[in-house]
Amino acid sequence: MVKSINPYHKGLAVLGFLLILMGGCHHPAQKDTKDVLLKTLNGENWAIQRVMAQAENHELHIELILPKDTTANDENQATPPGLQRSGVDYSKGHYFYPASTVKLPVAILAAEWTELQPDISIITPYRIENDSTTHSIAQDLIDIFAVSDNQAFNRLYDLLGRDYVNQRIAALNIGPFRLAHRLSVSDAAAQEHPKYFFETAQGTRTFQAGPDQPLDSLLVAGTQKGIGYMNEGLLIEQPMDFSYKNYFPLSSMMKFMEQLYPLDGSEDPRPFKWSKNTEAFVKTIMMSVPRKQGYDETEYPDGYVKFFFLGDSNERIDPALRLHNKVGYAYGTLTDVAYVVDTKHDLHYILGATLLVNENRVFNDNVYEYDSIGLPFLAQTARRLHQLLIQAKTGR
Repeated sequence: MVKSINPYHKGLAVLGFLLILMGGCHHPAQKDTKDVLLKTLNGENWAIQRVMAQAENHELHIELILPKDTTANDENQATPPGLQRSGVDYSKGHYFYPASTVKLPVAILAAEWTELQPDISIITPYRIENDSTTHSIAQDLIDIFAVSDNQAFNRLYDLLGRDYVNQRIAALNIGPFRLAHRLSVSDAAAQEHPKYFFETAQGTRTFQAGPDQPLDSLLVAGTQKGIGYMNEGLLIEQPMDFSYKNYFPLSSMMKFMEQLYPLDGSEDPRPFKWSKNTEAFVKTIMMSVPRKQGYDETEYPDGYVKFFFLGDSNERIDPALRLHNKVGYAYGTLTDVAYVVDTKHDLHYILGATLLVNENRVFNDNVYEYDSIGLPFLAQTARRLHQLLIQAKTGR
């Protein structure tokens, strides 16, 4: 009687078969690096191997977009001129919870919104109805990208309203997306929004979004997840329902990043209606790290918001490496999507990845393998991929 195959070896066997289908294993120094992503995932590093051995259980999905001059010629006619795309998807198209990655489009649209309002900029002070605290959209953006602050996001959510965000994202034509709720507050999907008061040179200007339209249930596979979930300290032994949650699949994240950072150098038409100064501010903040925005480095190391390359360490980012990104983690799902620039090696590309690390399959219990499995995988995968791209570019 033949013994069953160990899941670890089974996963490696499947990956090896995929490599054969892609044309075999070329040496990474060769110019033909069309399968660079598969070579990355076939690495010997334990952090990569452990996830790849159970890639379907982790619902792993990775996508990479490269300028064509980074690697060999790509004969895929479906790819726009000047770009190469590759992906590895074990998620079966199932829903994953985007967590704080939804802050990315909301932050960008809030910056754009200021450009559409007379006498208002990202530094114009504002306060909210029944709250005397003064804020600015510029500071909200800093807090969102530096430490992924939920309250800063919620303020921008209420300023714009979810209907406005959903309609504007639909106009960008990036693919499926739905903003449904605020983060880490009770009654997160409430349809009403408070009044906002902006103090301009011409006086106080008042804005109030909404009320928003009611939400429908998501018609996406995999919104019923796990074997149970915690609710007010009690274990509910049935799948957790994500069908009324935010929705931002990785493919849409990648297309959104492409519009922010066109790899082919295209500037026309400009998808976002903002000035050069506002765009420069936003993109500078996106690549910043907490310590550069005044946050305590011992509590918020660079890897706190940079899962790729740094998520498994407290090291500082390489000065030659610029990661314009947004991370998200909640309910056992880790996600990072980034425009990566290496000024030393003249490399730039867009990388996105998401995976689930929830071995007990119980949601909302705060028992997840972020530190032991998820973050080491994302960090090491990015490092290995980057080295392969450097080798492909330099021939060494």
